[in-house]
Amino acid sequence: MRLDQLRYLRDINQTNSISKTASRFFVSPQALSKSMQQLEAEIGATVLVRSPFGVTLTPQGELFLNKMSPFIDQYDALHEEFLSSTEGEGDSDAPETIHICISSVLASLLLPQAIANFHSKHPRTRITVEEVEYNEIFPALSEGKCDLALLTVNDEYFYKEWNDAGEKDFHYNLLLSDRLVGCVSSSSPIAKKETITHKDLKVHGWTALNIVYRQKAYEVMERYVKRYGKASGNANALYSGSNVAFHHEAMRELGVITLMPRSVFQKAFSPKHFTVKYLEESPSGVIYHTAIYPTSHPHAHLLELTNSLQSMV
Repeated sequence: MRLDQLRYLRDINQTNSISKTASRFFVSPQALSKSMQQLEAEIGATVLVRSPFGVTLTPQGELFLNKMSPFIDQYDALHEEFLSSTEGEGDSDAPETIHICISSVLASLLLPQAIANFHSKHPRTRITVEEVEYNEIFPALSEGKCDLALLTVNDEYFYKEWNDAGEKDFHYNLLLSDRLVGCVSSSSPIAKKETITHKDLKVHGWTALNIVYRQKAYEVMERYVKRYGKASGNANALYSGSNVAFHHEAMRELGVITLMPRSVFQKAFSPKHFTVKYLEESPSGVIYHTAIYPTSHPHAHLLELTNSLQSMV
């Protein structure tokens, strides 16, 4: 279980509303409901029930919250004590700053909401965000230019960079394991198929929505297509990058297949106008959405910000 789940449960006990609590924590009602379902599965008990008075706690939920509330209060007290002990180090009037580097479409979609949630509790903390290439992530973390990195990679590139960088130097937080899928316009003939084949990619052409990072996305897919021979007809790839609007219009106007993590489709594309299909054989293995920060001198609020992101996926 996570601290944010306990906070959600305690707030629902006050509001008797999923939507009100979601609004207060700057998360979607769907994400909040999913988080509560995960909590129930973990503790093996139903904690919430719908009633004429809204969403209320079950007897098991009330017992669980009564037992866990002291831990929430203790954490908050220790957190405030820690922050108070660090006041006066340097310029106390200067706002704290968290520098975030992202190489992830999913992170770019989730981060604004996570920052809004974070700023509601820590309005004096400044957050800067910079989009970088994946191969710039670990040097930026090592050199202190970045406090938190959010990236999306496949297992091949991640483990290579992870081992090269030195696992002991960084804390790794898996936000979500994902899968590469193909997205097409609902009017595309591909929409009626069960899966997308390499022949479909050859005939219709494809774009890549930042599968690994811009320098490697095209390379990964080229290797996949070449495995089945040279393409004929339309060009293989029209574009590889993180501009969601371009991919949106390319599918609508050109009829291409856009390759992307499934979670990105769920966050950025309407199921009324687009449909998602699994690939007959995925070229990138498991896709990881991750948060990484240095183990030495981590920022006091990094874990809280990371947990906020994790609760949204």
